[in-house]
Amino acid sequence: MTNQNPAHLYIHHIVKLCQDHHKKSIDLLTEGISMKEFMEIYAKEIEEGFKNKKLATAKEISNYYPPLLGKSDLEIFNSQLSKASFLDIAACIHGFEAFSKIQDVKIDGEFEKSVNALLAGDYDFLRGIVNMKPQLVHQRSNFGHGAYLLHYGASNAVELYRQVVPLNLGSMIELLLGAGAEKDSEIEVYGGSYTFLDLFNSSAHPRAAGIMNEVNALFS
Repeated sequence: MTNQNPAHLYIHHIVKLCQDHHKKSIDLLTEGISMKEFMEIYAKEIEEGFKNKKLATAKEISNYYPPLLGKSDLEIFNSQLSKASFLDIAACIHGFEAFSKIQDVKIDGEFEKSVNALLAGDYDFLRGIVNMKPQLVHQRSNFGHGAYLLHYGASNAVELYRQVVPLNLGSMIELLLGAGAEKDSEIEVYGGSYTFLDLFNSSAHPRAAGIMNEVNALFS
């Protein structure tokens, strides 16, 4: 089951469930919150989801937390998890090895706004913020995966709640490339180094959205 909500976005139903469950923490990303404070809030949401056996929580844990990778929903909800475990889960979802590996930096709200604009398909806002701060296309996320803006368009490797495909992604990626984003820039995820195209072409979401050919043509 998948849906498109709103009409100009492709959002898998699990992704939408994650967005809804983590709305409080996600909304704080553009507010200049500290990394540890954000993770603590996110961990509480994970703990709540675990206690209430929420599907979104099971999928986040199964996809990101090494001790429970690939486990079924039942196996996850039957696991014994501590408050420290929930902090580690929150950290892993955001590309860190564990909560103890996090440096308590201030999350860059302007970068997060640009990510939001990209994933919302808000061309005018993204163009405006990139024109005003061109360094954003060369900047990495504060999260452990260190994704560039370009990589956030791949619907892969970053946070599950951000694996969204705007149906105008081709125009959004073209904008970033025109602003100087490097086609071959890599991020270290899944035990290796991968470019945007590596991640994009291995993601089910853009294929389901029907935009694969349009985006790949930008890199030919």
